[in-house]
Amino acid sequence: MASFQDSLKLLEEYGISFARTQIITCFEETKNFVSKNNFPVVLKKIPKNPSVHKKSSGLVITNIAGNNDLSKAFLKLSSKKVDGELVIQEQVKGVETIIGVKKDPVFGEVIMFGCGGVFAELFEDVSFRVCPLSVKDAESMIQEVKVFGILKKDKADVQALRKTLLKVSEMAMKEKIIEMDLNPFIVNEFGGVAVDVRII
Repeated sequence: MASFQDSLKLLEEYGISFARTQIITCFEETKNFVSKNNFPVVLKKIPKNPSVHKKSSGLVITNIAGNNDLSKAFLKLSSKKVDGELVIQEQVKGVETIIGVKKDPVFGEVIMFGCGGVFAELFEDVSFRVCPLSVKDAESMIQEVKVFGILKKDKADVQALRKTLLKVSEMAMKEKIIEMDLNPFIVNEFGGVAVDVRII
């Protein structure tokens, strides 16, 4: 499994947007991040063990809107007995989607798109295509799922989402990725950004 830093580097190489994020080792670094990026922010611990689910294990704290909350969140996550890195991140608002890749023994690299965040497993609102994707493939993938209605209603930048699907498809083919998740990939009127990544 690729480290968090290596995963971010790979996304950057392919022009896939990721929320402003910094790995931190002390509380002073959280304050420095906030001074440059402002509140609200998210604190999370990225476990080295991929089977540990961050949200259900209490490793993600969102809506941190002031120094007092930031201090409490830092102490809480620092005390968690889970091997991993502490990360501070800008909080991004928008429609939560998921973009995933899996290497299938028959079809090769298969890309998935659908409703993301905590609802990904609950609704299973997803579409699949075999890589490489065409522009038409990417468009039909987006339009097939129920979350497309929410994207339209919120005037989210569907074009940015389509471009990201094409970039992920290219990356999957070139980098021989076995498995990958961008969950959530948040889309709003200004574009789309991943706020979490897992690459094998």
